[in-house]
Amino acid sequence: MIKIPVPHFVTFYNGLEKWIEDEDEIRLSDMYEIPTDNPELELKVRVININKDVHILNKCKTLRDYMTFVNKVRFKMGVEGDDVRIAVTEAMNECIDEDILVDFFEQHREEVVEVSIYDYDEEDVRRTLFEEAKEMAKEELKETVIEELKREAKEELTQEVFAEGEQSGEQLKIVNQIIKKVKKSKTLETIASELEEEEADIKPIYDAVVSSAPDYDINVIKDRLDNM
Repeated sequence: MIKIPVPHFVTFYNGLEKWIEDEDEIRLSDMYEIPTDNPELELKVRVININKDVHILNKCKTLRDYMTFVNKVRFKMGVEGDDVRIAVTEAMNECIDEDILVDFFEQHREEVVEVSIYDYDEEDVRRTLFEEAKEMAKEELKETVIEELKREAKEELTQEVFAEGEQSGEQLKIVNQIIKKVKKSKTLETIASELEEEEADIKPIYDAVVSSAPDYDINVIKDRLDNM
């Protein structure tokens, strides 16, 4: 078996999205559809955010020069309002004047412009898709909350209606009992005693029943009670 050096995988991140703070490790197995504790194929990648890691930039001139170029492009687009092509072109010219990646920019000027345009377009697309996804999630959450509130309101209303129905049914029962006793010319005091109710509690019903004589129409009695 042929021996090989121990491989190490490192990627430098210089994007603006809050993906990592300073440094992180990502694994190929994190992307597997079915999580597994012992994947047969694994790859660990050390990710370093070079936007903040001054130590690494100071140790590598090429990487530091590249970040200088990137920051120039960002400044021209974000502060001065230039489009991508103009920002990249002017940033390259400034870097050449400042002896930054001169050979590379002189040999690959057009490729740098085209690749930068593609990268920024891709970043805009990702950002747009992210915002759209966030809005969709917000709407879904809003609909879920509304449905939950509707369900709770429906349950509460059902309980109230049920309670009102029970109360109405109990009142109707007492009305019918009082009608029968009034027809027998029983007094309020006697009726209250027989029903085991307080006189004050049944007096409104008693008065409504007495005033509805001789028909003792339930609907008429109910209307009089509702208007008291």
